[in-house]
Amino acid sequence: MTDQPRPQHLRMIPIDRIEVLNPRARNKRLHREIVENIDAVGLKRPVTVRRHPDDPERYDLVCGEGRLEAFRLLGQEKIPAVVIEAEEADCMVMSLVENIARRQHR
Repeated sequence: MTDQPRPQHLRMIPIDRIEVLNPRARNKRLHREIVENIDAVGLKRPVTVRRHPDDPERYDLVCGEGRLEAFRLLGQEKIPAVVIEAEEADCMVMSLVENIARRQHR
């Protein structure tokens, strides 16, 4: 991983321009709760993306697959996203860390 700061920009991104870098299976009941919560109160935290290195009109999803899928299910065309500058390996680590942090350890 690099130790340099990552510039960030918040913007509305068309959902159809976002590709999931690190897809994962999710609990359908818990995901339904996410969708219902976003529908009721809105998005509390934007997703995180990086510009695709080969196509500046496309984005790679770093964090927020559940939120992205919820927006799709709710018929939204755009989603608030923090756009970062990071290498793919750094993005994979960030995605992994978010997934591990969410788990309930016993």
